[in-house]
Amino acid sequence: MPETIREKEEDIRRAIATIQTLEHVLFDDVITAFLEYQETELRVKPSTLKNNRSLLAKPTGKSKQRGARIMRFFSGRELFGILTADIRKFLAAMDREDISPRTVNIHRQLLHAIFEFARRPDSYGLPDNPVAATKKRPEDGTSALEPFEPSEIALIADAAKAGLHRARPGHRGSRFSARSDREWHLANIQDGCLYVIAMQTGLRMGELIALRWRDLDLRESSLTVSRSMSAGKESSTKSRKSRVVPIAKEAVEAFLELRQRDFFTGRNDFVFCTSSGSPLDRSAVRKRFVKAQEAAGVSVRRFHDLRHSFGSRAVLILGIVKVKEIMGHAKLTTTERYLHTKARKSDAENLTSIFAEPEKSDLAMAA
Repeated sequence: MPETIREKEEDIRRAIATIQTLEHVLFDDVITAFLEYQETELRVKPSTLKNNRSLLAKPTGKSKQRGARIMRFFSGRELFGILTADIRKFLAAMDREDISPRTVNIHRQLLHAIFEFARRPDSYGLPDNPVAATKKRPEDGTSALEPFEPSEIALIADAAKAGLHRARPGHRGSRFSARSDREWHLANIQDGCLYVIAMQTGLRMGELIALRWRDLDLRESSLTVSRSMSAGKESSTKSRKSRVVPIAKEAVEAFLELRQRDFFTGRNDFVFCTSSGSPLDRSAVRKRFVKAQEAAGVSVRRFHDLRHSFGSRAVLILGIVKVKEIMGHAKLTTTERYLHTKARKSDAENLTSIFAEPEKSDLAMAA
């Protein structure tokens, strides 16, 4: 019996010592454990992990004044000493910087996830999450979509195929000067086809960049989306699920045009690739798309607006449930956005016909 009492006393002393040790844990230590937890247990997307690491970076150089806000405010502080009042003070400071409500909410959400991780019994056993009692900032509604018209995409694709959106090899200052004229031409063809395929399939940029020839079934006019490129690494799709997407005739023709190139058309090769066969760089794709729009003389929009253009047109014919399935949305509410796209001229013409005065002959017949 005495031995049992001594054992219990020793357990109590160890527990107290553990609590006292945890009470002096620094916020910086929590960040290290949190990022490891996200990478290993949660298996968050590489792009998400990259963004979080950026938001949680320690201030260095110019970032001492701008950016690195979280660590600039909380670094060196004890975890158990951070209170709700401190979180409110941090968020209020961002408000005073005239930072957008969305950006403030992104920081708030990340802090909430960090302290929620710290509440776990197997991490730090923090009693409460100090972020929970703070308020999310009201955000403006999403801006109206401005989808591309098919005629605009045709102009943009033609401008790209003609090489109007990038310098020709040998041109002074061109970063493509080392490539052969043949490679330059094929790269332009690829860009033009990419824009057509992006609009007519509704795939996200990461899904397009990760697409391999084995994913296509051109005889059945379909493709399988099972991967996405995230921060330069192949990962699962945003929903972590595979889906089969139908391919319209013009997109099939674009894929067939790409198959005519004399390299990287094997089953495991990327459909859209550099001259060395590696995946395209997302930033470079966006920049070239802007230049192609400028060369085509159309209103400049984002690459992601090609996906919105697909959704806004497809929902009119296929219905909202089918479009949700094709686009890989997790929630129907996301797809519903395409029911409220920018009004077309034909909509006004249809309304005019509804409210038009009936012809006299029609009135006579009705009488």
